[in-house]
Amino acid sequence: MERRNDISHALVALMKGVVYKDKHPKQWTTILGAYAAINSHFAQVGLEVFLDESEGFTFLKQVPNEDEVDPLPRLIPKRPLGFLTSLICVLLRKRLAEHDASTSEPRLIISEEDIFDMVKAFIPEKTNEAKLHDDIRRNIARVAEMGFLDELKKAEETTYEVRRIIKAAFNADALSDLANLLEGYRNYAAAIA
Repeated sequence: MERRNDISHALVALMKGVVYKDKHPKQWTTILGAYAAINSHFAQVGLEVFLDESEGFTFLKQVPNEDEVDPLPRLIPKRPLGFLTSLICVLLRKRLAEHDASTSEPRLIISEEDIFDMVKAFIPEKTNEAKLHDDIRRNIARVAEMGFLDELKKAEETTYEVRRIIKAAFNADALSDLANLLEGYRNYAAAIA
């Protein structure tokens, strides 16, 4: 009975969002132990349990089925990202790749000011600075809501941990394509400044 209850809690946790090894140890252990059964449960409704054991996170992913004769409706809607949200995500993913290549420290901690500085390189200089800060701050909050940033409480400075799930959302191929796009934005910002 207790195991069934644990599985029910794990199912609910997955339906609510990302399950992290460090934040949800009980559900994480249950998912690892009953992965096949849990994945089979969600496969009935067109979902897959994406599990990255080495990075310590798992979440539900929509299985593409548009080519099937009678496709299931999507349970996880596609959410188009605005320019600033996309830019912040790509820059954070790029920074995480650089961090992993240069240090064995598992966590990437970044300040709000660091994010401002990274983004401003792609925005024309004549942009209203105060409005830009508000826009960036609002989009940082959105990226945090998406689960890619975890705000760390400190008195003097707002800092974030870049969550490793961002690697699943922006893989190496996507990062390469987006890096070329970013270079285009950087050149555009420099040209109209």
